[in-house]
Amino acid sequence: LAVTLGLRLVSVPVYRGAFSFAGSGMLALGFAFGVGAAMVVSALMGLINLVRRRGRLNRGIFDAAQWALAAAAGTGTYRLVSGEHGMLGMLWPAALGGLAFLAVNIGLLTAAMSLAEARSPGGVFRERFRWTLPYHLISGPLALALVVAYERVGVVGLAAFAAPPAFMMLSVHQYLGKTREAVEKVRQANAELEDAVATLEERNADLQEVLAFAGGLAARAHDRSTLVGYAEEALGRVAGTDVSVVEGTDGPVPLVSGGTPIAWLRIESLDGVGPRWVRRHG
Repeated sequence: LAVTLGLRLVSVPVYRGAFSFAGSGMLALGFAFGVGAAMVVSALMGLINLVRRRGRLNRGIFDAAQWALAAAAGTGTYRLVSGEHGMLGMLWPAALGGLAFLAVNIGLLTAAMSLAEARSPGGVFRERFRWTLPYHLISGPLALALVVAYERVGVVGLAAFAAPPAFMMLSVHQYLGKTREAVEKVRQANAELEDAVATLEERNADLQEVLAFAGGLAARAHDRSTLVGYAEEALGRVAGTDVSVVEGTDGPVPLVSGGTPIAWLRIESLDGVGPRWVRRHG
């Protein structure tokens, strides 16, 4: 029970769930104490998982039920085909028990997800569970090793065989945590880069318009009224409101020549002025 709980607690979070070697502990309980013990402990692991993850009650009940059924299938298969043929003779029944556990566990999860998401079971399996097959295939032999180690060496042997998968899951958990941090930093850097590119594009657009505006002013410098009319029209388009050039009175934006204001820009409304105007003049 302690080994099963420990293997459950070092589970690795994956997409839409978590993965661990707790199935080996459930099978080991079944191999040693029978189907009833395996089902009770498996259902208990489902409830513990519900509390630990603070998930929804219906999903916790489903996990408890499908683990209990998977443990019953794996244990029943092992006990049905096993005999007194030594360690090697017990190995293939244990492997078959692991396959039965796999079929019920993954089969029920795949069916539930495919119904909930209106997707094909094959697509759900390939996306979320195919990669777990090697781990499930070894769960039966590992469960047998736990039982034999406990019977022959005691708690020390049990710990010796339980520690490697537990530490492997723990190291994978830490690796995934570091990977998530690195991915998050990359995402932040990409977001900052996108903002910088967007800002640069805005500045380039502003610069092009300023150059076009300066060229328009130079082309109309021979006639004052034409020059003022062009300036008012071009600046009004930038500001998104009416802009007029006035003399002899203060305004929000001075027009300076030789260090001396020669005229002012009068803006009819500062509310809702264009974004380029805000970037240039605050």
